[in-house]
Amino acid sequence: MASHIVLIDDVPALVASLPQQYGREIPPRSLVLLLLKTVTPQHMTVENIAVSPLESLDRFTTTELTSGTVGNTVIAVIVDDLAHCPAVRGYEHSLILDAAAYGLAARDATMTALYATSAISAGHPVWSVDTYEILGSVPAPRPAPPGGTSYHLAQQLSWPAINPPARLADTVDDYT
Repeated sequence: MASHIVLIDDVPALVASLPQQYGREIPPRSLVLLLLKTVTPQHMTVENIAVSPLESLDRFTTTELTSGTVGNTVIAVIVDDLAHCPAVRGYEHSLILDAAAYGLAARDATMTALYATSAISAGHPVWSVDTYEILGSVPAPRPAPPGGTSYHLAQQLSWPAINPPARLADTVDDYT
């Protein structure tokens, strides 16, 4: 059981916390998937985290993320050092997100919120992949508390964008 709870209530803070949550550095071109489960009406906890290279989604990433877990809500964060602002490499990001959503749907998990940044370091912009809205800049990371840590996210971080574009995974009925 974690001895410390870190509450995260905005997307830039979530992005800044990813290396601590993952336990090591996140590569500069990665898809980060966070599996969440509800702990209170206002908060969800990160149950598991998986990282895959952007260039080739490992087909086992979604299985690794969801095996032996109860959560079924997923937040995706794209880290892409070639995308310095929204819409740059948007098509490529959509393809990788569709592939991940397809794999997650086959495991009864749903990607609900999609974010991107050019780097997980202070000052880099963070945006919604669905709306291209800039949500702020990555803050300086907070020091990790000693001992075990549980990350709780405000529920609204997992809410889907209003009127997001259709995803291929949303239109496929048979995942076999």
